[in-house]
Parts: sequence; C-alpha cells; structure tokens
Amino acid sequence: LLCVSKKYRRQGIALDILKIVTNEATAQNENETIYCFAEPSILPLYAKAGFSVIHEAKGKGVLPKSLRQKYASLSKKVAKQGKHICCFEWKKSPISILLLQHEKETRRKTGTAPLLYDLPQYLHITNCTWSGRADNAKVESILQHERKYNQNQLVVLWTGGSHNASSFISDDKTRCTFILLDGTWQEAQSMFRKLHILRELPRLSIKSRLPSNYSLRGNYGWRDRFTSLPMTENNTLLCTAEAAAELLQHTGLFVGARMLKQRLKNFTETYRAQ
Repeated sequence: LLCVSKKYRRQGIALDILKIVTNEATAQNENETIYCFAEPSILPLYAKAGFSVIHEAKGKGVLPKSLRQKYASLSKKVAKQGKHICCFEWKKSPISILLLQHEKETRRKTGTAPLLYDLPQYLHITNCTWSGRADNAKVESILQHERKYNQNQLVVLWTGGSHNASSFISDDKTRCTFILLDGTWQEAQSMFRKLHILRELPRLSIKSRLPSNYSLRGNYGWRDRFTSLPMTENNTLLCTAEAAAELLQHTGLFVGARMLKQRLKNFTETYRAQ
C-alpha cells in the first residue's frame, strides 16, 4: 500500500518510492514484472514511473493466478462503492536512457526531452540536472551507482564513437544505459568537457540518414562550430527526441521510433500554432 500524507503531496515522493521499488526489483531479477492495483485517476503518476495499464480483457491471461483472484475480489469490493480500479504492470524497458540535462534546458519551452517520457514499453528514462562544476560530484556519484549497483554498462551518445547501437545490447547478460546530454549544443559540449567521467566511457555516435526536422531554435552558426562535417551533412545533427528515436530505430524498436517522431511532429506543430 502506497499512500503519501496530504501535506507532503505534489513533491515527487510517491514517484521516488515507485522508482526505488522498480530499481530494487530489477537489481534482484532483471526480468521481474511488477503488478499493482490503483484508481484510474493516478495513472499519470504510474506512467511516469514506467507502468502501463493492463486492459481488463487481457488481465485474466496476463496476471498470475493468485493476483487474478485478488484483482477480481478487490474489483467487486470497490464496485459496491461506485468506484473502479485498474491493474498496472511494470517491466524493464528494452532501452535505458539517463538524461543528463543542463539546468537551463529544463526551463526552455522548446526542449524535446519531455517527449521521451511515458513510453515505458520502449524507454526507461532517468534524469539528472547539471548546472556547473559544483554538480560534478553529484553526477559522478549517480553514474557510479548505475555502473556498480545496477551493473549497467554506461555509453555516452556523442561524436567519435561506434555507429552500431545493437553491439552494446546484443549480450543478454549485459545491461546498458545510454547517457544523452540534453541542452543546446554549446551546453552539451560544456558538460562533456567539464565532466571528466564522460570522456572515460565508451561512445555511440548516432548517424541519421535523414536531415533533422527540428526547427524551433535558430542555427546561429553552432552547427559549423560543433562539427567537422561538410555543410551538406551537418544538418543530420539531431535534437534530443530525434536522437532517442534513432536509438530505438538502430536497435530494432521501429514502432517506438515512429511514435517518438510523431510526438515531435505534433509538438512542433502545436508550438508554432501557439
């Protein structure tokens, strides 16, 4: 039973508890599936923690027998009170991304990082904010925890690395977390340069065959300064959502990639309309 006292709500406590539960479960068994029953009104909370709703018609075939009986009994009990409950399921996502965000990026309305959330069947997202060298120890502690405690291989999405994403996740015994730097290109460069631990990690260079469709920020010459690619090729540099979509594409998760690209298209159209 998870319940947060009213005076402590809307502070992210319930979400933190759910994340601790899922991390503990996968640390003990990476194939663990977690089920819980809750009112539909708190679906957004569980979605942020990576849970998805099991459709009632599928529940009978998905839930273990002991939980099926418990779910049926609880459903009847709350129905008498005029209420309804849902069954939520959590499974470890195929792709794990640690979003390393520049503090300034979290305040920008044109940022695409929020589009990565609520795709639990494809992406497991954790995030960490960096505002300068004062945060280096905090970030390094998080990365070391990910590597030692969760036994994940860390890979930075950055230039000068392998172009084969599947090579990092082809071994079922090796779990991998991809680190995605989120900010302007100048800010991403600053994070990579000032966080020495990032330069020690293997890199994955996502190369798109198509030009970037992200157009909510001006160029101002940053493409030329950031890359040594010819002018005809440097428009393949990607925004955060596009990089994640290409990662899904390169690892064979084509439906997830299309969903994320569609989200970006809808987000761009809505932003321009406003």
